[in-house]
Amino acid sequence: MLMEPRSGALNSALNFPDLLNVRDLGGYPTTDGAYTRSRSLLRADDLVQLRAAGLRALADYGVRTVLDLRWPQDCETAWTKRRTRE
Repeated sequence: MLMEPRSGALNSALNFPDLLNVRDLGGYPTTDGAYTRSRSLLRADDLVQLRAAGLRALADYGVRTVLDLRWPQDCETAWTKRRTRE
């Protein structure tokens, strides 16, 4: 049984404190004709920007695992910027 895409699937911007660009990737078609499940995969900008309220908001949304797909040097640069900001 194929699931129909959720309404607004391709315009799924979310609002989390301290993040500028977070999207739910639910509703996109898969190669087998189904659709990705809503609230199962998010993509976001730099999570190192998050403070306590943003971390709580992600946890409340159901985020349990984070995969950082940046290059190692990009991660280090981001953490260095965060440390100098605090």
